[in-house]
Amino acid sequence: MGRMKEIYIQSLEEEYGDDLSGYFNEQSMYEGFSASDITCPNCMKEKLAQDSETDLKCFKCGHEFIKIGEKTIKFK
Repeated sequence: MGRMKEIYIQSLEEEYGDDLSGYFNEQSMYEGFSASDITCPNCMKEKLAQDSETDLKCFKCGHEFIKIGEKTIKFK
């Protein structure tokens, strides 16, 4: 195994302990979403993830939005 892979696995073990189910749950919550170029208007920290043509979600603060224009959104 490569050195970088060992460091990555070690950092996961330090963060999640022996039970990596928390890591896998975090990774699976992003499945089915595509990145958008709209920054979350609530927390202003992360770009919104888009799961359909009109539905957007911020994984940082948890708010959901509806896209009503190319760059226009509103709270759901």
